[in-house]
Amino acid sequence: MNDAHNPHTTAGTRKPGKKRSLKATTREDVHWLVRKCESYQGNAKIQRQPAEPLEIISGPWPFSTWGVDLLSPFLITTTQKMFILVVVDYFTKWIEAEALAIII
Repeated sequence: MNDAHNPHTTAGTRKPGKKRSLKATTREDVHWLVRKCESYQGNAKIQRQPAEPLEIISGPWPFSTWGVDLLSPFLITTTQKMFILVVVDYFTKWIEAEALAIII
């Protein structure tokens, strides 16, 4: 594995070992080698598109459309709060967040 990766034995190719067949037992070794090697990381393709098309969320006027999220559980703070309530106005993009101790 290291012989195929060593720049002295690859004759300057930037894709060492690509034409060679690999056994299934060496998958873990290849995975480890790619994660370790900076030259492989620098030559990796960068994905430029989001996984899904983005959707615009907007309201017709301020405070007409709200998004509410409750985040939990967090470690209990000194004030006995372990939840976070987040509220977003989709028109103005105004965000409010508040830590809560209990949920009713």
